[in-house]
Amino acid sequence: MAFASVLLTGSVHPQSLPGGDDFGRGLLGGVDVDRDGVPDVLALENRWGEPECVWVFSGRTGDMLRKDVGEPPRDSVSPSSARELTWVGDIDGDGVTDYAYGLGEWTSGGIVAFRYGKTGARLWSWPERWQDGSGWMSVAPLGDVDGDGAVDFVFGLPDHGTDGQHLGRCVGISMRSRAALFTIEGRVAEARFGRVRALDDLDADGKREFVVWGDRSGGEQMAAGVFRGTDGTRLGWIESSGLRPNGVQTGFDWDADGVSDLFVGCKGCRRSSGHGEELHVFSGRSRSELAIFDERLPGQDLISLTHFGATSTCLRAPGSEPAVALVVGAHEEPVFGATYLFTPKSDRGSFEGVAQALRCLDVPEEILALESWLHIGGALASAGDLDDDHVDDLLVACTRYCGPQRGIVWAVSGRTGCTLFRWHRRHGVDHPILEPGAGSTRPK
Repeated sequence: MAFASVLLTGSVHPQSLPGGDDFGRGLLGGVDVDRDGVPDVLALENRWGEPECVWVFSGRTGDMLRKDVGEPPRDSVSPSSARELTWVGDIDGDGVTDYAYGLGEWTSGGIVAFRYGKTGARLWSWPERWQDGSGWMSVAPLGDVDGDGAVDFVFGLPDHGTDGQHLGRCVGISMRSRAALFTIEGRVAEARFGRVRALDDLDADGKREFVVWGDRSGGEQMAAGVFRGTDGTRLGWIESSGLRPNGVQTGFDWDADGVSDLFVGCKGCRRSSGHGEELHVFSGRSRSELAIFDERLPGQDLISLTHFGATSTCLRAPGSEPAVALVVGAHEEPVFGATYLFTPKSDRGSFEGVAQALRCLDVPEEILALESWLHIGGALASAGDLDDDHVDDLLVACTRYCGPQRGIVWAVSGRTGCTLFRWHRRHGVDHPILEPGAGSTRPK
């Protein structure tokens, strides 16, 4: 078995609601930012009344490489919140992958900010006017759609709509000219049809396709839609009985057919009860359903987690069997957090209980004693191979809980489940604190 049999976290009961600080709200891994041969780690942080920032950590040593500070707050009453941290390719041609994230206010628009992967400096943003944007914006790279030699993008604006209808909108934009290439309008009120992820080139035209879904569902848009990257034409819907998308991830080939597949978290689609949570895997090539996973534990009934599948990622182990494992985040607000591990040849992941899970991730005792809100698994990402054991490792965030900490990010071995690094943010300290784990086998 290439992967750890247990990659889980547990729960405690909250005493009060969390504050606005949020270290680890987005995670990225798998890219070697400092060119030392080991992929590095990016962690997005929101802070109430202050600019958002992205912390960049060395995947080899865990040390902080830099802090990329973002936009000054526009409104102290309705502060902006950064989300959807995404790799967008090497835009500037310096050999380092660049990144972007959505930055939006609760009531008055937003942007997607692009930053250089090598330095963190701002590259550009869209739209030019904040009020033309939306909260919860996301972006997906499409390739060179208009033939001008630059990568183009599709932007999702889920809160777009007149009279507060939140229909949603997607806009294809030329990076070089900033001209609109196509527009997709949402048609269902409150559906927020404007979350986007890039897919592979499904129709062999040299451009990537993309998937669009909404956080809230109704009518036809209970399904996620697949669209052509060249012109925004809809290729079809990803549909399943009772499907209500809660989160979509792409970029991993589950069925080994050479095309990346889609991992769709579903609200209220339990086969047995109609109100539970599942994660559905769909073929990127045919859009047929490949697998369904839920949070059923061996020998136990379903426990009805409210956000099972909202976050997910995949880990790779080239040359092993199985070659891909699926990691699914889940949490029942506000008292439960868990991370499940599945492989293509197993119906259910292994679960050994909350206590074992907490020890696996080395949650500080002071946090457990607080009985705080542990939102563990609220962000997940593949880290790439940090410990040189030929298996991808996992990034897990514990965000949004009260107490002396503002969040924790773990790098966990995909092979053993042991902690490689732990970074935690403490009130009164101006940078994340590194605590190396015992799981790394790579010489420093």
